[in-house]
Amino acid sequence: MRIISVSFVCILMAAGANLVHADNLSDAPKAQAPASTSSVRTRALGISVDTKNRAAVARFYRDVYKKSNVSNAWTGNVSSCKAGSNSAAYQDATALRINYFRAMAGLPGDITLKSEWSDKDTKASLMFEANNSLSHGPPSSWKCYSKDGAEAAGSSNIALGASGPEAIDLYMYDPGSGNFFVGHRRWILYPTQLVMGSGSTARANALWVFGEHKQVAPVVPFVAWPNAGFTPKQLFGPREYRWSYSMSRADFSQSRVKLVCGGNNVPVRQEQYKGGYGENTLVWVPTFPAGVPVDTTCNVEIANVGVGGQATTQRYSVTFIDAEKDQPGPTEQTTQDQESDRQKPNPWRPAGQKRDGE
Repeated sequence: MRIISVSFVCILMAAGANLVHADNLSDAPKAQAPASTSSVRTRALGISVDTKNRAAVARFYRDVYKKSNVSNAWTGNVSSCKAGSNSAAYQDATALRINYFRAMAGLPGDITLKSEWSDKDTKASLMFEANNSLSHGPPSSWKCYSKDGAEAAGSSNIALGASGPEAIDLYMYDPGSGNFFVGHRRWILYPTQLVMGSGSTARANALWVFGEHKQVAPVVPFVAWPNAGFTPKQLFGPREYRWSYSMSRADFSQSRVKLVCGGNNVPVRQEQYKGGYGENTLVWVPTFPAGVPVDTTCNVEIANVGVGGQATTQRYSVTFIDAEKDQPGPTEQTTQDQESDRQKPNPWRPAGQKRDGE
């Protein structure tokens, strides 16, 4: 195990995965105005995966998630307040990590990064690293302060101690007592997100979340994390991890979660609800003393979810797998499914997708 210790974040690299731990992560930015609607007529599918297909999920982790581990070639300098820039490969890897998580959650993996917002995000990250602090409203007295950086700070998820793809992992984990409502995760998994921005220094990141949006068609009924179906255990690890369930316009004020894994009831602590961050979302923390159960189906039941004025019960299942070993299990895919998947291209970058400015 290799441990990288920084001011706020300790990132543990174990079992081929990034297990992100933090004592402090800034609160997520709260929406202040209606989202900007993209002018594109229809959304591209981008990268996708069938999470009901065990082998496809394991391969997707190895071919997409792990291949987005790219070295940061930041050209800036903190001592001279030079914002610099990130390499095209690093920006592609950051967008790919975002799209990986979105595809796993059943959302379009078609996010692109806008260079204008990414440049401003880099200036925000420069301020965070120079002052060893995070703020959505940085004062003009800060070292390396800039108006562009301040604008980005108020429009972005922000992190210190992680950059690029690792920062995306951190936002998805969303640790810290002040992030009980997983606002950073909710912005990444907001179904309408389409165009974002990202800028990193050596140990800071800003991810522009108030960018361009476009409705998903057909509408995604819900967004769960961990995702419904098969999911790699490597993304979660043996630690306290918040689960979340998002549904547009749902009322979770009276909702109660029941989690049963392998026929056994799992203790659950529900977090306080908080709106203003993407879709309405219910959050809870299960107790797994030995880590998430592998090759065991966990059934989630959420009672009293208000939908259109009616109380409903929502159900779905999650099965954690070891995506590195990819060994056949009792719910392995069919031979026909395997052959169909072998004919699909490697989803490293969506066909026809370009970086902003190309």
